[in-house]
Amino acid sequence: MSKRQEIRDKQRQREGTQRTIAIISLAVFALVVVGILISSSLPPDMTKIVTPAPITRSQVKLNGMGNPNAAVKIIEYADFQCPFCKQFKDNSEALIIQTYVNTGRVYFEYDPVVVAGPKSERAGESAYCASDQGKFWEMHDILYANQGAENSDAMSDARITAFATSIGLDMTSFNACFTSGKYKDKMTQNGQDALTKIQAASNFADVVANDHYSTSGYSTPSFLINNQLVAGAKPFATFQQIIDAALAAAGK
Repeated sequence: MSKRQEIRDKQRQREGTQRTIAIISLAVFALVVVGILISSSLPPDMTKIVTPAPITRSQVKLNGMGNPNAAVKIIEYADFQCPFCKQFKDNSEALIIQTYVNTGRVYFEYDPVVVAGPKSERAGESAYCASDQGKFWEMHDILYANQGAENSDAMSDARITAFATSIGLDMTSFNACFTSGKYKDKMTQNGQDALTKIQAASNFADVVANDHYSTSGYSTPSFLINNQLVAGAKPFATFQQIIDAALAAAGK
């Protein structure tokens, strides 16, 4: 074999090796991309439960907290699947509790309602079942801590039952309550009461005009502060201004 032929053969071998490496690299890259796409389409690990940080609440009774004779009463109408309700829970609720509820100046009540769908109703029922054992707020906190996409498996009955176990409920009693639909009618009544009370709020017309609030329904979260409607997950400073004005009007 001539020297020139030997050089050409070696060059072809190098080119063949480079092509093989390129093909393998592309194949590996394609597999990685496919793997990422598949993994991103899978549901989150439903076996994992986020444990919320504990919150100190004074004078807890069922779904209420604080001094029941306080000059200012707040009713929150919210859906456990609602992302804006979670936003309020994460950003403003603890400050309201610390500043006003635990100091005896505000009574706060949480009434779960259904906006997102049937799993919202089941979540609300579970909170009332937990309240039978004095743990409404513990269920409230863990439901929000583990909120997922609306009507996903994040709020399946199995997940909610796991939450109940996690917060230390007597599971025989909880399961009897939860599977029987004991609070199904209560959830329906909450929705009817919310609509009636919200539309009777002293500033309802103003909220409809300024916040694009529905004239025939309600959105979540919605708050009644001494019969004044506050719509949406407003920052704490907004609630502070409204609560302080209500306290001043009551001479407190």
